[in-house]
Amino acid sequence: ICWMLLSPVTMALVGSTSSLSSAATGMQRVIQIGLIGDLLLLWGVMLIELTTGTATTLLAPRERVGREADLARSVSATPDGRIVSALCGLDGCAIDLVDPAAGTTRRLAELAPAWPGPVTDTTVLVGEAESAWISGLELRTGTRRWTRSDGEFQHAYPTADGRIVQALIGEDLSFRIELLDAATGSGRVVFERSGTEGLVLWPELSNDRYAVVSTSGNLADAAVASHLVRAGVVDLATGEYVPVGIELELGR
Repeated sequence: ICWMLLSPVTMALVGSTSSLSSAATGMQRVIQIGLIGDLLLLWGVMLIELTTGTATTLLAPRERVGREADLARSVSATPDGRIVSALCGLDGCAIDLVDPAAGTTRRLAELAPAWPGPVTDTTVLVGEAESAWISGLELRTGTRRWTRSDGEFQHAYPTADGRIVQALIGEDLSFRIELLDAATGSGRVVFERSGTEGLVLWPELSNDRYAVVSTSGNLADAAVASHLVRAGVVDLATGEYVPVGIELELGR
């Protein structure tokens, strides 16, 4: 089982024991989202309180019907603890906003054009890694607030103050890290290098102050390739870059 530490007392899991991804929440609890049953069932969403172990089903698993055979569930979470849950297929994604505190589920979009990604308290980013575009959907109404198509958009993650750290390859083929305004999509470039260096953002190890980048592909690929992982660190405030800012020795 794969897991991600989201805060000193918060983790998230999604999927089955063989296929997992993670979502982030600032609440003092564990969110576990899992595939329950076999391939005939559509994934459900379960919330588990860290202190008590109490489990609450937010979205129950159910049998697939009709064209749902090809659907997969994706989840993200807002800093205030709401969950963005999407059912995605070849035609796009139906996106719901789940509020565990209120016990409500609201449909944001019937057919969003891509998987949801980073989420702030006001906006969910849609678009996939290596995508030629990204869009921001307003969480309150589900409307598309902005779209950008000025590069190849790679990995991204939200900050505590509601911005989005976005890596992209610009139209001039440079690798850039921008701080995006989630409401407008406008970005401020904080770091820029030649795209030929092959840098990739590692959101898993990045935070509000530092972005971690590597020339070894994604973190998961780098961890498989070697037990010693090295990566660079970018100061998001100043743009200062340390090519070997961290080293991780991974157990086998």
